[in-house]
Amino acid sequence: MRDAGGCNLARGGPYVVTWGRSMKGADKTGRSKGNSRFVQLHHYILECEAWRALSPADRCVYLAMAQLYTGTNNGSIALGVRRAAELASVNKNTAEKSLQALQDHGFIERVVQGGFSRKTPHATEWRLTAFACNKTKLPGTKAFLRWSPQMQNAVPATRTALSQLVGQLARDMAVTVPATRTVGGR
Repeated sequence: MRDAGGCNLARGGPYVVTWGRSMKGADKTGRSKGNSRFVQLHHYILECEAWRALSPADRCVYLAMAQLYTGTNNGSIALGVRRAAELASVNKNTAEKSLQALQDHGFIERVVQGGFSRKTPHATEWRLTAFACNKTKLPGTKAFLRWSPQMQNAVPATRTALSQLVGQLARDMAVTVPATRTVGGR
């Protein structure tokens, strides 16, 4: 039954207005039924320095990974380079650089390294640092909030510690370590 304006009055009286669309999949208040999935980006993520420093391809790969996050699989998000390239519509090499950039900027962390070394190849498993890890039950680190442009070209602490250890061993053993030369041999 419709009124003069074409409004559907069949269910709930004049307050449920459908304007010719069926109410299939909606409850009596007009809200949709079921679980519609979506990707949520909070303003604190969009306004941080790390997000602004990402390239558009990096952001597309992050959104592709966030799309795979179901709310219960953080730490088990399986995404290889080829699948990331496919989902983000970028080249495989670009996807690989984007995954590295997302790691460097603190948006994702690798949980399990993927590879072809097994009988059946498996993809790398990731976690989004904005959310709690469902594997370890630890809260989200939100490492991207601590990122700064000065950190971008910094040497990782493990490499620095290793070079200090090698230097100390060389001094202890009284071995002469040759000085590095600059370009031009001077």
